[in-house]
Amino acid sequence: LAAYLVGSVPFGYLAGKLIKRVDLRQQGSKNVGATNVFRVVGTLPAIVVLFLDICKGFLSIHLPGLFQLDGSVGISPQTFTLLTILAGLAAIAGHNWTIFLKFRGGKGVA
Repeated sequence: LAAYLVGSVPFGYLAGKLIKRVDLRQQGSKNVGATNVFRVVGTLPAIVVLFLDICKGFLSIHLPGLFQLDGSVGISPQTFTLLTILAGLAAIAGHNWTIFLKFRGGKGVA
């Protein structure tokens, strides 16, 4: 659940609203991803959005370790690996179907 919520943060949407006061879901390709941010908002915001989207994935796959699920609480390395994979998939699901935008989001490319 934590990885899904991390992945759900719509940085592209926020960039459009905060910088240009536009709803990216109504502009360009109507997608809230970094490519549409580039088209509608600009180069630097798109680079920042891409970086933040990549960070969402990075943080999500490290969540099991942050919650001390690294074997010190009695789970096997295989279970830890499975939890890490599931956390990454949850972040992708959050990015693609964000709860904050009525389950519409990016394309999962970043």
